[in-house]
Amino acid sequence: MRADNPGKPGEGADPGLSYLTALRRWPETAGLSDTTLASGLGRARSTVSQLLQNRRSWTATPALLKHARAIILLCGGTSADVERWTAYHYEMVTWGLSGARLPLPTPPSLVASAADERPQADQVVIDQEIAVHMFAYADGPEADAGWQSFEMFWARCQEAGLTEPVPGLGLSAEPPQRRARPRRSAVLAVCQTPDVRSQAILRVEHNVLVASLLVKAPDRTWAAFEPELAALVGDPEAPGVFSRAQLYLGKVADPATASWAIDLTPGPSLDRGIDADLGSGVRAWLLDDARTTRRMVVLAPPCEDLELGRWTWSDTTPAMPALARYLMHVAKLRHQMRVHAAAEGIHALCDTVEGWVTRLIASDEPDPIIRRRLGTAVTKAALVASELRRMRRNVEIARHNAAQALGQVPEAEPTSGRRTWFGDDQALARSFLVRLDDDLAYLENQLTTAREVDGTITRTT
Repeated sequence: MRADNPGKPGEGADPGLSYLTALRRWPETAGLSDTTLASGLGRARSTVSQLLQNRRSWTATPALLKHARAIILLCGGTSADVERWTAYHYEMVTWGLSGARLPLPTPPSLVASAADERPQADQVVIDQEIAVHMFAYADGPEADAGWQSFEMFWARCQEAGLTEPVPGLGLSAEPPQRRARPRRSAVLAVCQTPDVRSQAILRVEHNVLVASLLVKAPDRTWAAFEPELAALVGDPEAPGVFSRAQLYLGKVADPATASWAIDLTPGPSLDRGIDADLGSGVRAWLLDDARTTRRMVVLAPPCEDLELGRWTWSDTTPAMPALARYLMHVAKLRHQMRVHAAAEGIHALCDTVEGWVTRLIASDEPDPIIRRRLGTAVTKAALVASELRRMRRNVEIARHNAAQALGQVPEAEPTSGRRTWFGDDQALARSFLVRLDDDLAYLENQLTTAREVDGTITRTT
């Protein structure tokens, strides 16, 4: 069926009546009361009633389009329905800009399709966006390489049209010179396209540089964004960049049961994903966990823009979003694990110390060459032990900060039988801490033995 268009070109056209009459057909056809609709939208019943009836102050605003898309989704509309309504909305915007000189646009049809030709009502993701957060150390031997990689990323963004500053923030669209970067947490630069469909942020969080990119468009899907995203982000293992998080964002009628959305993402995924409830209806699924890249789907109920933004992109302030902060700390933990795996084996180092201790014990008289080589091995072992203690402290801090970013407490042991990616990350941290404790125990045991055998090797060696 098609909503009647009571408006005529020119004088007498009533855009509010035309628009809202067509929009009200959705809940009427679906049999949804204003109370049910208000619950799904997370709004007061009076607000929804006013939205659907107040044609006198009607204006085709972005906020109205957001609510209309959410209503269509809640009433069982498909992504095609949402796209048709979006096109109609922008036709109404054009009509208004013409001064009512154009014919009043006709609302899209509300067609009842056969069940087997129509996707399930609850399997539509609207407002699909992708956010990427990349991490590099702001100090240390890799700092210059990371900064250079992010300068190249920023240049690619500006070549793609992200040249405008974000109004009201007082921040430059150009990053500072490398030598001028601050040693504290701060947003360094923000830029966006003139249509605000893409944004990029460069910030420093303590000892980590973070470069972030958001791409969005009302009529595009996650898969459609991939080529553009790959061109802007570049090599996922660029020099100095130790990790990257890619978040597929969207809104669905019921995020708690939306694991089907995993199938809409490009690329491989884990078996149906591992999810966690972030609160306020926002749910996140872990798609995969490659060496340096973590991919997730994050979904919110309709009209929960602020809550979704608070977790993944922005709460309207320059503060780093909570999930990005969590992923940064987990990335630091996993980077420590890679550094540990690439280092010389602890057992081999212990065997070296033990070998020289054995030769020193077996010699008839103290051999200065053996004692010198034992001293060298002990010094190396002591330095490694010191590095392990530093690494252990960094892992403990990253584990605690990651939990704090989600408003959680670091788990000593799993508190429930349900598997989540937060629980998996906590378990990984605990396992690595045990490994570091074991390595330290082996080293300390060999160092103690060596010092007892050769009294000239003191604990300060």
